[in-house]
Amino acid sequence: MERRSFIKSAGLLTGGALLSDIQSFAGYQAPVIKIGVVGCGDRGKGMMHVIQGLKDKFRITAICDVLDFRIDEARKITKEAPVTAYKDYHKLMEDGNVDAVVVAVPLNMHYPVAEATLQAGKHLYLEKTMTFDIPQALKLVELSKNRPKQIIQIGHQYRYSPLYYKVKDIIANGVLGKVNQIDCRWEKRNLAEAGTKPVARAPDQLEDV
Repeated sequence: MERRSFIKSAGLLTGGALLSDIQSFAGYQAPVIKIGVVGCGDRGKGMMHVIQGLKDKFRITAICDVLDFRIDEARKITKEAPVTAYKDYHKLMEDGNVDAVVVAVPLNMHYPVAEATLQAGKHLYLEKTMTFDIPQALKLVELSKNRPKQIIQIGHQYRYSPLYYKVKDIIANGVLGKVNQIDCRWEKRNLAEAGTKPVARAPDQLEDV
């Protein structure tokens, strides 16, 4: 698949899931992209659910995790179609039935799995944070420069979502007037139980999207 076609095909959905619409040009229907998922924890399974909702565009063909119960949970998501399960991600990289790899492993494993993905000639979606440290990030960038036909996308969903661009424009264009304070909340039960309080930030502390 050509780089430009893949880029046009792979935009993120709001909430950090993987990949949105495939474009059709002059009656041409792009082929279904075959996805391998490395890391079948909460994040990996969450992304699998979204991919499953785009079956005319993407198909999960392989999964990988070192824990058997994670493999079992992932199989339930893809039960309508057979997938190949691996416990060693290197084996998944050898699978010719995988075009692109979603990496949702613990942070310390981000770089080695990403490196193996690129070396296997597959496209890469790498969850944030990109790598464990800066030297690894620089090595991954250098590796990507030598593989211009492969697509690398980092899962910073707040960067990709049109929602957050729109909110930034609304604030920047003065629609809300002068913003003096922002009340940020993460409505998650375990944080609430821990007594986490909303964080107020001044306008000059806003992150530039």
